[in-house]
Amino acid sequence: MLAPWAQAHDKRSHVSFAAPPITSLTRTLFVVLIAAFVVETVSSNWLGFPLPAWLALTTKPWSVLTPVQIFTHPFAMSPRRDGVVDLALTLLFLWWMLSPFEQRFGRRRAIELLAAATVVPGLAALVIALPFANPAPLAGSVGWGLATLSAFAFSLPRDATISLMGVLPMRAIHLVWFSVGFALLRFLTGDSDFVLFGSELAAVGVGYGFVRWMARPQGRRRKKPSRAPKRSNPFRVIDGGDEDPPKYLN
Repeated sequence: MLAPWAQAHDKRSHVSFAAPPITSLTRTLFVVLIAAFVVETVSSNWLGFPLPAWLALTTKPWSVLTPVQIFTHPFAMSPRRDGVVDLALTLLFLWWMLSPFEQRFGRRRAIELLAAATVVPGLAALVIALPFANPAPLAGSVGWGLATLSAFAFSLPRDATISLMGVLPMRAIHLVWFSVGFALLRFLTGDSDFVLFGSELAAVGVGYGFVRWMARPQGRRRKKPSRAPKRSNPFRVIDGGDEDPPKYLN
């Protein structure tokens, strides 16, 4: 089942689509992420309060805030120019990939995908940071974009050919390689942050694993044989009356 905005030129494999409509969940995320970026930028650059550092996941050493930061790190953004680029890419990925995913599988599945793309990369970052002396904190919602891109690609048929905007034809698996290449490019052009690189690869894996989890066979539960309730009274009532008097009297 394709989204309403998709046009299938070939019944089996070719899908051409323009920009999908923004769903309600994507619109909510747009508002929340943009508002979070504005608040963090003002608090850091103008008020001197390091709000992004509180929201980011401190990978080492762990603290009492670590369990909370596993869930808040996607909202931690850099208050500099690179934060604007990361935010724009995340919003673009969410628009192009999360919206059609939500249209195909529903709002609940989309929220579950984002939750998995938050927790799993966070836990992966904590594990990867163990051998390093001063690992960088994990911050940003790029993992959401990579997970939704991967999930959208793996949710399509294996032989599907996608034509983005009717201009760039590609196989569905090419979207996955694009996400891996994007994470590698960020690693090579940045500070060679192994923690960030590993968490982004984990986000790509989340997309694949989530689609496989949705495709699992739904076995029917066997009904347990009903057992008659135990009688509290040991006596049993039998049919009879005056017309059928008892044969034995004690």
